[in-house]
Amino acid sequence: MPLSSLLSVALVFSLILAASVVGASATVPVPDEHAISHLGVDNFSSASAAAVNTPQGQVTPMVAAGWGHTVGLRDDGTVFAVGDNRYGQCDIGGWTDMTQVAAGNHHTVGLQADGTVVAMGWNHQGQCSVGSWTDIVWVAAGVYHTVGLKSDGTLITAGVNIYGQCNVSNWTDIIKTATSYDHTVGVRSDGTMVAVGDNYYGQCDVGNWTDILQVAAGVHHTVGVRSDGTVI
Repeated sequence: MPLSSLLSVALVFSLILAASVVGASATVPVPDEHAISHLGVDNFSSASAAAVNTPQGQVTPMVAAGWGHTVGLRDDGTVFAVGDNRYGQCDIGGWTDMTQVAAGNHHTVGLQADGTVVAMGWNHQGQCSVGSWTDIVWVAAGVYHTVGLKSDGTLITAGVNIYGQCNVSNWTDIIKTATSYDHTVGVRSDGTMVAVGDNYYGQCDVGNWTDILQVAAGVHHTVGVRSDGTVI
């Protein structure tokens, strides 16, 4: 089966998981010539499918799937990871007090209960340079970049911006975000959508979507779940 088909299958499974929980997010990446390895499930953010619910410090367990590694968040805020660890993306066993995790191509991102963010793994493009982030309520991990959603509905990014996937500084009123290889999408509180980045395949043509509750970003496509349970 072609790589693109495998990634699409992975995204479908991630979306199913995401639609069944609160606040799930997914992303899927593609490898480069160096075999830089997530997803974008967001990944897969990124590929990563996640759910987080933290009233009074309670954490909903979740999983996030990267290109070659899988990350889990336990209900006590600790994490574990298995798989490819060539870049240290699985060296997260000491993380505690986490409320969400996202798996990128070769990096792992964790959101702490105090709104700060930590990251491990391949940082040649600055995608792990998130140590100064504060007031974050959600993170998404792409192939070469990381996105954080702040409590005021704005976004912050780190990493590669070759396709304009990090041009989100003017976004406001965002409640969900997902990112992948070359584009980033956001859901506003009114259920409408915004997107930036490469649009060669129309993956950013979401401006007319409405009533969206959840969104997932694949390599070259975007999927949304409406409040009535239908998918676009």
